[in-house]
Amino acid sequence: MSFFEAYPAKAYIFDKDGTLVDTESIWFEAYTRLLAPYGITHSLEVHRRMMGLAAGECIRLLQAEFLVLPQGEKGTMPLIEAMWHHFRLVREEVGVRLMPGVEEMLLACEKRKIPLAIATSATRVDTETELSILGWAKRFQVVVTAEDVARHKPAPDIYVEAARRLGVDPREALAFEDGIHGVKSAHAAGVPVMFVRDERFQIEAPAEATATITSFTELIEQKASPRKARKKG
Repeated sequence: MSFFEAYPAKAYIFDKDGTLVDTESIWFEAYTRLLAPYGITHSLEVHRRMMGLAAGECIRLLQAEFLVLPQGEKGTMPLIEAMWHHFRLVREEVGVRLMPGVEEMLLACEKRKIPLAIATSATRVDTETELSILGWAKRFQVVVTAEDVARHKPAPDIYVEAARRLGVDPREALAFEDGIHGVKSAHAAGVPVMFVRDERFQIEAPAEATATITSFTELIEQKASPRKARKKG
């Protein structure tokens, strides 16, 4: 039985950073550069807590963690601006690269005419920049970004909106996420979610995940590890 038979869905909704595109490593370097002038060494432990959050939430988490950083809303905006500066600079240095097996996965979805969406905490401009670089401008029927919802991951809003724009019941879609906040967001929206575990960040599969893979290559090779889905209350 193929993955598509084992996990049938009317549409697939993908997180972008760290799930489709290898930008989580770029973010790690960007935060390393942001924090270095304050004498702070960025760590995996802190980074794991930030994965999937929108920019403002990431900076506020860092402010709470490191009181040496500029505090309050007056300190937040300059830090956000510096964060985006470092991210875009690192992205230009290393380029936009796909996570393993992504191209094969998308081709398999297209062959089966499965509608595709992106649900990302990134900005619209950065999302469109990366999609353009990859030649993906028209590959996804729906793209929902941080600007499109009032509440960000782990709130369910972005997955509810993606399903609405796709015209499917959230329970009949399938999400793909690499971070805890994203998994919780999809689960809260009623969307079954496949956890794509990046070994570099050593995140254990959240209880809300329907199944776990280490890459889309593994998925295409039909090695997804099922996890009993919790009943939606």
